[in-house]
Amino acid sequence: MVVYGTVIMKASLHKSKLNSKQLYLLILIYKFRYVNSKLISKYIGLTASTVNSSLKILVDLGYISRFYDKSYKLAGKGATYYLTLKGINFFKTDPRINLHSLKLMYKNKSLSDVSIDHHLLIIDIYIKFRSKFKDGYLIYGKYEIYGKDPYPNPPPDIFIQKTESFVNARSDFFIDIFEDTPPFVIQKRLKAIMEHLEDGEYQESTKRAYPSILIICADEKIEKRLIKPILYAYDSTLEYSQPILTTTLKRFNEAKSVDEIVWTNALEPEKIVTI
Repeated sequence: MVVYGTVIMKASLHKSKLNSKQLYLLILIYKFRYVNSKLISKYIGLTASTVNSSLKILVDLGYISRFYDKSYKLAGKGATYYLTLKGINFFKTDPRINLHSLKLMYKNKSLSDVSIDHHLLIIDIYIKFRSKFKDGYLIYGKYEIYGKDPYPNPPPDIFIQKTESFVNARSDFFIDIFEDTPPFVIQKRLKAIMEHLEDGEYQESTKRAYPSILIICADEKIEKRLIKPILYAYDSTLEYSQPILTTTLKRFNEAKSVDEIVWTNALEPEKIVTI
């Protein structure tokens, strides 16, 4: 399922002027759709100056472009980078690339600032999950599984899967991140997840239990707003017995490991839950 890394890098180097470091950055931009140098530095473990140098080369070669204006500096916000048409076309002929996701990227220039900032938040949380879930887990961004069976459409922001296969025990996680999300949007999302659960495609295809549903909220206000939609989602199905768990960005960031994250179960909100 992984579509990035040394295999694709070696296969692609011969058809471009990019070195391995620049190509890896290009692949990460495809993987997350929007990036900034600070997050890429955290992801790769390189200095910001090294990352900025490689990003500039990719901009100069026309593979990526960026959003930036004077207001960004006042807000302490760095430039946001995305694939251009040349960058998209670079990946089109590789059969390992998710073409469904690649087609979405033709609209890279038209997404709202709110949507772009949400993408950047996903990367930050992805990086932290990667450090909290140690060995034995695979972590995927939404664009790696978008439009693919047996995942819901649209997919969760992050998908985590335990490498061992379990038929009964839940060892996989669908993770969505809600910021200032209207209740009807939340309810629609949970309804889609429940319908996906009931069609049984994931369970039949993977021979694994349906993933646990984890929701990370911007704050406690958003978390409380989730209670009614979650209870409504439970009422809509008889097949999901695993609690839908919520937490806040504050609780998530404060935890040093997955085991320390405090989650809330809408069915028993007074009870402390860990996974």
